[in-house]
Amino acid sequence: MEHSNLTSPVNPEQSVVGYIINTGLSDHLADEVHKIQASLAEEFPGAIWSAPRKSLHITLMDWLAPLVDYGQDKDELFPSLESEYVNVLEDILKNQDSINVLFDRIEVYPAAIIIKGRDDGSYQRIRSQFLDRIDLLPDTKPPGQIVHSTICKFLQPINIDDIKSFAGSMSLAVSEEINEFRLARESQMFMQRYEVLRRFTLAHRN
Repeated sequence: MEHSNLTSPVNPEQSVVGYIINTGLSDHLADEVHKIQASLAEEFPGAIWSAPRKSLHITLMDWLAPLVDYGQDKDELFPSLESEYVNVLEDILKNQDSINVLFDRIEVYPAAIIIKGRDDGSYQRIRSQFLDRIDLLPDTKPPGQIVHSTICKFLQPINIDDIKSFAGSMSLAVSEEINEFRLARESQMFMQRYEVLRRFTLAHRN
């Protein structure tokens, strides 16, 4: 299989509908992300799309994925799932302490630039326990295996090695405390427009 060494451009203006469980970034982490975004945009003018501050998030899982066609209007479909999904997640989270995530890596992929974090395994445990009890609808993207936030996408195809080399010169070390998850209805790609429908508060550590 031939592998392209170029980034994959996207259209960030695309309207979508998705129902997603995620968390916004703290002001401190968002400030550090902004510095990284600004440096990338300056180095690769016209090629980098930076996620707006209000859109930055850490995804736990998709419940109805924004780019999947379920053969039915998602706003009509979701109410039939909501009660069971919410009850299961609340049950999983009832004894969950706040989660500390150390974001200390900047990684570059053909479709995105992300910051990657490390936690105590709570994210994966929550995801696994949810999937043990709920069968997500066919074609729904399964939860990821990592904790991350997408900070940039690409507007033009450019050499990915150049971006990796530049990103390797930057550093990040921010400890983020996750105190809640939220159920959001997304209406524009990359959480540029969304409505928070419900919040799931985590217990604070003593």
